[in-house]
Amino acid sequence: MEWIVTLSGDNHLLEELSKSFSSADICIQKENGNYVLKSDRFAELSAEQDVRDHAEKLLQLLKGPAKLALGNGPAIKINHILQICEDGTRHCFVHLSECVMLSCSVDVRITNPDGTVEEHHPADATVDWVSLSQKDPAVKMMFDQVSDDFENWHGLYNVFDIIREDVGDIPRKGWCDAGELKRFTQTANSKEAVGVKARHGKWISAPCNPMSLSEAKGLMKKIITEWLQEKAIRYGL
Repeated sequence: MEWIVTLSGDNHLLEELSKSFSSADICIQKENGNYVLKSDRFAELSAEQDVRDHAEKLLQLLKGPAKLALGNGPAIKINHILQICEDGTRHCFVHLSECVMLSCSVDVRITNPDGTVEEHHPADATVDWVSLSQKDPAVKMMFDQVSDDFENWHGLYNVFDIIREDVGDIPRKGWCDAGELKRFTQTANSKEAVGVKARHGKWISAPCNPMSLSEAKGLMKKIITEWLQEKAIRYGL
């Protein structure tokens, strides 16, 4: 018996994922005009709901890393699940499922002096990130937070808290300037700086040069990237 999990959503986004995810555990590829999600695990399952549950689990693993690498955008979801029995009989199962939020981006092609060409795809880093989230609880917690909220001061500060709890003094790691990080934390906590979106209800004065939300997101992305690179080295990825 064979299971085929067909995905629906923006074809460009599915194409980006298909360029990066090709392992036995998680594979996205185009077949007969459709993008499908594959996993060796599907072959061990006999019930459609079990296949759907595992497919949803894989999409959930992708959600935070994909959002961090590609940003918010159109939803990618399970379109239908096709069961092909040994006698050739086919059964198609369709219903709504959890979405993964992604966004459009571009590939990078580098031609070296010797004429060789290197291609870098926006989703490439997410392969290692998914692996790290399965190995390291702090990384999984961070990606769960990114998946849930990476758009406001509360969400960004929660990401900061997770990483600070894991590594301690972040500026000492060389990942950002101490003054820059203080500007972030003071802005995030200050009602004077960001109003009702501040993390604290009590009055905290704004820094001399309050950080914009886009600057804060950029800072957190930089710290996350440095942190994940260190984790990847630790786990031999």
